[in-house]
Amino acid sequence: MVSGTTEHLEGIWGSSSSSVFVVGASGTILYYDADIWVEMSSGTTEYLHDIWGSSPSTVFAVGAKGTILHHDGNDWVPMNSGTTEDLYDIWGSSSASVFVVGAGGKILHYDGNDWIPMNSGTTRDLWGIWGNSAVSVFAVGENGTILHYDGNNWVSMISGISLGLNAIWGTSFSDVYSAGEMASVFHFNGKEWSNIGAFGTREWLQDIWGNSNRDIIVVGESGSIQRFDGI
Repeated sequence: MVSGTTEHLEGIWGSSSSSVFVVGASGTILYYDADIWVEMSSGTTEYLHDIWGSSPSTVFAVGAKGTILHHDGNDWVPMNSGTTEDLYDIWGSSSASVFVVGAGGKILHYDGNDWIPMNSGTTRDLWGIWGNSAVSVFAVGENGTILHYDGNNWVSMISGISLGLNAIWGTSFSDVYSAGEMASVFHFNGKEWSNIGAFGTREWLQDIWGNSNRDIIVVGESGSIQRFDGI
């Protein structure tokens, strides 16, 4: 596909095959309408790391120096994040419950009105976030850091992992996958984390997504793409 840009692209989200957003370096935001990719005016030159939305008219993009942008279906408007820390990943259960993670253990929660800082209990960088509900959210990051939010507090999980974790995704609380440094992939069964990565590569894995627990894809450095069939 022809993107129309040479900027690095890092985050993608869509509501359908005919409504897809991509973000990246220099404030780049592209929109795909099932025909062509069109560059949108973001109003910023900051590096945008990720994007998520609850509908085509409620989309959030996050990036360097605390940048958070909101798309209302027409324009991208800057939001007050209350931080200058780099923000790396975003996930939400609805337009009134959105979570963002970033450098120095930064976690923000959007309640539909304001971005509110949360106590993560760590100063390590957090690179990935995913949840199975508004009151069950996982965050991962530097040196194997894994946190879980139960609706009240963020609690550090005993993972036995020392490798950096870049991304996280799951099908339920008892079926969660995280990928990261040295082609590592870990699985949480609701009780404990275990190493299931065995891909014949040592590249860093940068993101993970699945259609089910028998159809999971991880992507990473040097064009690495791996598929997990559940076994």
